[in-house]
Amino acid sequence: MPHAAFGPLILSGSYLLLVLLALGLLIGACWLERRWRLIKDLPTSKPGGVCVGLVEVVGTIRCATPVTSRLTDARCVWYRWSIEEQWSRAVTTTSTDAQGHTTTSTSRESGWTTIASGGDERPFTLSDESGSVLVRPGGAQVHAASVLDTTCGRANPWYYGKGPQAAISNSDHQRHFHEWLLPLERSGYVIGQARQSPDQESIEISLDGHAPLFAISLRGQDDIASGYFWKGLVCKILGLAVAVGGAWYLNQDDAQVALEAALAAVLYLVLCAVGWFWLVHNSLVELRQRVHQGWANIDVQLTRRFDLITQLLPLVQAITGHEAVTQQAVACMRQQQQATPPGAPGPDVAVLAPLLARVVEAYPDLIAQAQFARLQQALVDCENRVALSRSYFNDIVTSWNTRLGRFPDVLVARLGGMRPSHLMQDFPGAQVAPVVQLSTPTRH
Repeated sequence: MPHAAFGPLILSGSYLLLVLLALGLLIGACWLERRWRLIKDLPTSKPGGVCVGLVEVVGTIRCATPVTSRLTDARCVWYRWSIEEQWSRAVTTTSTDAQGHTTTSTSRESGWTTIASGGDERPFTLSDESGSVLVRPGGAQVHAASVLDTTCGRANPWYYGKGPQAAISNSDHQRHFHEWLLPLERSGYVIGQARQSPDQESIEISLDGHAPLFAISLRGQDDIASGYFWKGLVCKILGLAVAVGGAWYLNQDDAQVALEAALAAVLYLVLCAVGWFWLVHNSLVELRQRVHQGWANIDVQLTRRFDLITQLLPLVQAITGHEAVTQQAVACMRQQQQATPPGAPGPDVAVLAPLLARVVEAYPDLIAQAQFARLQQALVDCENRVALSRSYFNDIVTSWNTRLGRFPDVLVARLGGMRPSHLMQDFPGAQVAPVVQLSTPTRH
């Protein structure tokens, strides 16, 4: 094939690569913007009021069985560490020019190689005054605190004390130690999928392949959201620069270069607009579903309150009645024992004593007080859960209504026929707590 034929082929291949690069940057920007919208739209839940579904929680990190980090020996719930070693070597290159002259040059190159790394983690709880929720950090995107970032030589005890004994080839005998961790008793932020624990007794947040995001951070919601926003904006600008610059650079006709660059910019901006419309519409649909889910969670908590109370009341009443009968039996036997002097007609004391002992052994402690306390605590927990569910519902509805009224999202909402929702104010069963009445056992 003549050499002249390679020119158009190379140009077309380069242009295709630039088009793919610009589209890749645009797709990456949409992915980052989707996460930004997800974090901004999702209201923060209290640890004690977490319900099944995608949630965002803030609380204090706590763990009964924490781990100890490898390098700094800090007690934490998650850590990662790495050790890098510096190397350098001389590189000799030989080149031949058009006249056949050979030139030899020597340069020096250097870099860092990871020679050891690792980490560990433990399930932990996020806690506050409302309660706690279990978090399993496996598979999460973790924004941890950097507690160690230092470089040292062989004279430092850490060089061999924490690192490998053997050196890599061409080593400069400099090592870099780095460690990240989630410490105890720090405020933590978690966004992820909440679901029933395997024992069906509580709620936990863990990795879910269908969840759009699972992240744990020591930073606040706004810091993480702004990070996604600015990264997405940079990707869009770079994509526009690639589209326009590629059209400008690869155009062989100087008369048409400005026109083709303008067309490339317009086409890229049109794709950006399509991507924006798609993101806004999908985020509004997801937010509407969370509004429906928030309402359903209230119904779940009310059902749980009704079921729990109807199960606890008969138990407490039965225990109360049993204790009353036991106390009456003991009192009667004591009266009979005192009313029959030794040698007088009446119940035999020697017979009553073993009977009293068997009653005391069979029921040594009166536990009605503990059962009443348990019933009271259950009622308080139920009311707290109902209140937290209602608060979450009002927060998600507020976010939904705000999005529907905000320009330019309102344009997409009207095209999709989306309407605002009402905050919860009057709703049967939510304002009035159930009345608990315990019947007094009849004495015989």
